[in-house]
Parts: sequence; C-alpha cells; structure tokens
Amino acid sequence: MTGRLVLLGALIMALAVFSSRSSAEAVEKLAIDFEATTLEGRVFDGSRLKGHVVLLDFWAVWCPPCIAAMPTLSRLDHDLGERGFDVVGIAVYSGEPKDVAQFIEDKETTYTVVVGDEDLTERFEVIGFPTYFLLDVDGSIYKMYVGEMKNMKEELEQDIETLLSRTDSKR
Repeated sequence: MTGRLVLLGALIMALAVFSSRSSAEAVEKLAIDFEATTLEGRVFDGSRLKGHVVLLDFWAVWCPPCIAAMPTLSRLDHDLGERGFDVVGIAVYSGEPKDVAQFIEDKETTYTVVVGDEDLTERFEVIGFPTYFLLDVDGSIYKMYVGEMKNMKEELEQDIETLLSRTDSKR
C-alpha cells in the first residue's frame, strides 16, 4: 500500500511539473509568434520583432495606470530604439482598432500600438493591467511585470540594458 501511495504521489508531481512546463512553453512560444490588428485594421505579425529586445505592454483604455505609463514607454522607445529596443502596446478589451486609434490620438505615443483579442490575453495568461513582458532578442520572455510600477523607468531601463548589453556583446 505504501508503495502505491509513493507511486501515485510521484505521478501527481510529474503531471504537475509537466503541465506547468507545457503552459510556460506555450506562453514562451507565443511571446514572439503572435498576431494582432494594427490601428489601420491590418495584421500585425509579432515575429517581425525577432532580433530586437521588445517590451509588450498589455493595456486597456479604461486603465488609469496603463495610460499613466504611456509617456514613460514612449521615452524608453525613443531613447533605446536605435539600439534595437521596441515597445509594442497591445490594447485589449478596448473596442475596435479605430476606437483605440481615436483614444491614443492625443497621448503622443511614439511606439507601435496594436489591438489584441481575448485569445491573446489568455495565451499570455494576463491577469491584470497593465501587464508587461520583456522579451530577449530570440523572442523568449525574460521577465513579466504586473500592475503599476513605482520606479517604472528605472526598473525597466535596468532590465532592458541587461538584454541590450548581451546583444551588443554578441555583435
């Protein structure tokens, strides 16, 4: 009887490890291989970002911390863009592309903004807004940030610099 319990316990642990690994692998695979809709209504292919350090910003028009972060994200995109860094804002639960375009018209965003769907938020397991995914040049998730960040620019800049320096050293 004890042997069966040990075997059953080992099986449960193996399933737990396998299922969490499968979930993480699914998100990681999707980190760079995703599609969304541009504000002009065309298909945006995330895989074109491969080779860049990328910050994916899942946000919504009704989320005050998301909107408050836009100037910081624009600064990061502007300051680090020439070194191979991109910000992609993914608006979700925010209406059609034309609605999002109208919303950000006066926000002075300098980075790419696209519209994602519920499937995309589920694939990335977004649990709150804003949610950021920092991707390395291979398109793998380096770090995830959820919610409002007190020292956003400094924290993101430090992590982005870490990834950019890895890229610089490979060149």
